[in-house]
Amino acid sequence: QTRAPLLAADMDERCYQCAPADQQAPEFLRGGEAVVLHHLHPSGRITFTLPKLDLGFETRFFDGSQELHANRHLHTVILEPDVAALPRVSLVWHSALPCHFKVHKLERTVITHKSDRSLGQAPADEAELVLA
Repeated sequence: QTRAPLLAADMDERCYQCAPADQQAPEFLRGGEAVVLHHLHPSGRITFTLPKLDLGFETRFFDGSQELHANRHLHTVILEPDVAALPRVSLVWHSALPCHFKVHKLERTVITHKSDRSLGQAPADEAELVLA
């Protein structure tokens, strides 16, 4: 009642978990983990490694201020082994930014592949998510 419309301070994020317990990781994945799929594709066993990406999240506000997201996690891995000859893998990152009092001033969040910047190059894969 004291945080509405925000979630309760003791909110257990496991309430959003829809995967069966044996398909849940004990902590956030980092990328680089080995994946083995048994009996989920006509070719039998499929093995691969999850991509390891270092993404940067920066939210820009209409007042000109910017904030970097310190908390970003590989949150969900979606495996679709029967889409084509090779399985399709979708990675979903989760990020949170405490900006409750500035929420109406959000302009956009820019997501960049940070390793490109560390090489002194312009980001090759930059995507913008415009928040309306």
